[in-house]
Amino acid sequence: MITKDELFKHTENKDGNKVRIDKNIRCSENKSEYLYVNKSKHRVAKIKVDGALISATDTKKCDYLLINWDGGVAFFIELKGSDFNKAVEQVHTTLKQLWTHIKGMKWSDSKVKIHVPNARIVLSKSPIPKILNSQQRKALSNELVRCGGEKFKDGDIGTRKMTETF
Repeated sequence: MITKDELFKHTENKDGNKVRIDKNIRCSENKSEYLYVNKSKHRVAKIKVDGALISATDTKKCDYLLINWDGGVAFFIELKGSDFNKAVEQVHTTLKQLWTHIKGMKWSDSKVKIHVPNARIVLSKSPIPKILNSQQRKALSNELVRCGGEKFKDGDIGTRKMTETF
């Protein structure tokens, strides 16, 4: 069972007992980078999943989870070298493990509950695959829709650096 306290414990951008309102939230690993530009000035928690929130070594999991506590949106982020299908599997597995626990959570003074999941994958060693209709991708896309999000689409994949402004 993942609780709000457990999420906060693994939040990297906090001051005391509050999530900082950072202008830019950067996740980087394996020469891949995801940058969340926070123009809305929302509280967006950057949570290390692999080796922190989920420490089990025998479990597939993505690298980061960003939670926009003021917007009600969660981003499952995998930063990968070149294995696109493995990246999709890691995001899908993490979504299935965590979504039932975080859906409906809200920060104590927020009126918005977490209600929309998103997935992002950034590859560093290879271009975006031409054939993106793998079984894993379809399964992830279906899971996102089942959980209240949108289908996993080409724009949710980047090479080396992905920047999004919210």
